[in-house]
Order: sequence, then structure tokens, then C-alpha cells
Amino acid sequence: MVSWGSTRPNSFDLETSFNAVNWDVAVPNIVANEGSQRIDVPGIKAQWLRVHCKVATEGCSIQELKAAAWKGCRQF
Repeated sequence: MVSWGSTRPNSFDLETSFNAVNWDVAVPNIVANEGSQRIDVPGIKAQWLRVHCKVATEGCSIQELKAAAWKGCRQF
């Protein structure tokens, strides 16, 4: 779940990584809606999560970012 602050991008990618060096785009080109938005990312295993803001003419502020495992997801 992403809650945007006072400014938000036109779109963003959710990226994942196991080492914080090499990144994969998990969900590309998400349209940033006003307020909070939930993004489901099925079948992704990673240690790191990054929000890559794109086309942000006035900057990009994230008020809150939450990541949670799905119900029934195997925890390792």
C-alpha cells in the first residue's frame, strides 16, 4: 500500500531485489492515484522493495509504504 504525500508522480514502478544492487521491475507503469492505493504483487520473493517514481514534475512524496505477505503465503 502506498499513501502519497502532498506530491505524487504521474506513474511509478515497484521494483524488487535480493541484494539492493540488482533490481527487477515487479509491477511497471502504475498510475499514481490520489491518497492511498493497494498494489497486489503475486508470486514475488525479495528482500528489498523500491518505489521508482516517474514523470514527477513537482517531486514525489510518500507518506506511508506498507508491504505484507498474502494470506496463505509460505514464510521462509
